[in-house]
Amino acid sequence: MSDSKYIKEALEFHEFEFGKFYFFKRFIVAEIADDVTYTWENAKEVLAVVDSIYPQDFAPYYVSNKINSYAIDPTIWVNVRRSHRKVKAYFIIEKTRMAKLNFLFEQKFFEGVIKKFPSLEDAIECIKNS
Repeated sequence: MSDSKYIKEALEFHEFEFGKFYFFKRFIVAEIADDVTYTWENAKEVLAVVDSIYPQDFAPYYVSNKINSYAIDPTIWVNVRRSHRKVKAYFIIEKTRMAKLNFLFEQKFFEGVIKKFPSLEDAIECIKNS
């Protein structure tokens, strides 16, 4: 994301121990760090930032730029719903074999639109054109 032409449009950038998050007007791009197990505790830290940037009723697109190999607890999506935060759609950029496996697994837990894209640019252009 940091090398993309869209970086100038970011409202905020936050780097956590578990990954980098870029916050835009209509979407969030996540790049989870290599060899991390992304948990609900991690997601709560990100949601605290989300709450400080966006109104409570705003539902951003969530773009997972899977450039690293990591594990995710897919039940995070259940907890996000319980937190009353909405996600308009979940877009996944598959860069690794593990990302393809995660996609199949996460589909079972995410309620809503979930799509795969071959590149970050494709996902962002889809958001911009919607």
